[in-house]
Amino acid sequence: EWSRLASSLRIDAFEDFSTSLKPNHIHQRRVLYFSSLFMVGTLMRPSEVLQLRWNDIEWTKNRHNPGDEDLIIRVRKEISKVRKSRTAIGTCSVAGHMRHWKSITKWGGSKEYIFPRWSGERLQTTNKTFVKRCKDMNILYSDTGVKRTLYSCRHTGITFALKRGISEIDVANLAGTSITYIQNNYYNATVEKRSSEFATQYVPPPQLAGFDVLE
Repeated sequence: EWSRLASSLRIDAFEDFSTSLKPNHIHQRRVLYFSSLFMVGTLMRPSEVLQLRWNDIEWTKNRHNPGDEDLIIRVRKEISKVRKSRTAIGTCSVAGHMRHWKSITKWGGSKEYIFPRWSGERLQTTNKTFVKRCKDMNILYSDTGVKRTLYSCRHTGITFALKRGISEIDVANLAGTSITYIQNNYYNATVEKRSSEFATQYVPPPQLAGFDVLE
């Protein structure tokens, strides 16, 4: 469902606007698209993301794939929910998206908000528009009946990170929360992936050069 939603937001952000929307409306759609991607890729809270300025983030070369970049985010204590500074990391995909966003926004100065209002001032929330889009796509509620909000982007990012094998303690630190919270709320995100660890009752002895190891 996240893939469907992201695709829909992207289409909205970059459709042919030649005869339809005013520049401020285009800006609003693009802010929703890029900020949603950002939250999923960084595990950050909406309230934190909307207070970030361009000088809070930095691109660095990825050590494993030279053609990719990491995104380093310095979350200042004054914008953190827990009033404690931390470093968050954006995925290589998000790093690329932020390069794109910076190249097309008119608010790309180092001290300007990354996701501002059309006027350049701080944007308080995009939740109402996000919820409306989910409702229009008939995905407002999860399979378990939980209503989706902008905060769901953070939950999605945490789930993705755990499924990629990022440790619970690293996810907790990057997300600015406790490991207890991660364990209590996201255990099921990894248990299926690790099913063999719980289910295996017998591990065959190792093989050596094509021959059975002597017992």
